[in-house]
Amino acid sequence: TLRVLSISNTDFVSSTLPDDIFLDAGQLQTLRLVNVNLQRLPSSVELLSNLTELILDEMHSLIDYPSIESLGQLRYLHIFTSLNYFPMHY
Repeated sequence: TLRVLSISNTDFVSSTLPDDIFLDAGQLQTLRLVNVNLQRLPSSVELLSNLTELILDEMHSLIDYPSIESLGQLRYLHIFTSLNYFPMHY
């Protein structure tokens, strides 16, 4: 029943999260990551069908991320970081 997940200014021991971390987070509506040392977002982000807000700020280590094309409810995408590529097609 988690609706909002916000993680800020965090240095995880590992720079990756398990790909299945969001498998049971179907009700998540907001995912906010700010200044977190992740190199990639888990592929299960693609399964967050109720996600309406995705916020990625100061994610300078981020080099790999899943596509967000399947996030049909996404209404707000905020990226304030330097990304070389973001997999989004219209």
